[in-house]
Amino acid sequence: PPPQPVAPPVASVPPAPTPTPPPSGGSLDTETLTRSMLTIVSEKTGYPEDVIELDMDIEADLGIDSIKRVEILGAMLEAHPELPPVNPEDLSELQTLEQIVGHMQQASIG
Repeated sequence: PPPQPVAPPVASVPPAPTPTPPPSGGSLDTETLTRSMLTIVSEKTGYPEDVIELDMDIEADLGIDSIKRVEILGAMLEAHPELPPVNPEDLSELQTLEQIVGHMQQASIG
């Protein structure tokens, strides 16, 4: 019989795995938390959002007492149920909205 043509072997190379980004773990970005915080503080204090600055002292500048802090924290947790509960005593150490947002951001990362 005539010789059979031999096909060159085909190398089977598996496709390179696509790198997957690490899971976000549901953490919220600072901008989202900041916007929510400003909206909630505005609602709870009556100050317009555009006069609230993140570096304002929440007691001296905004008149937010410990009861109002807990209300704001509760509203933040309602708006973002994926946030882990934050201990109100931890919040009493924080003096500015920026510090509170940073604390919540860290808590959401774990």
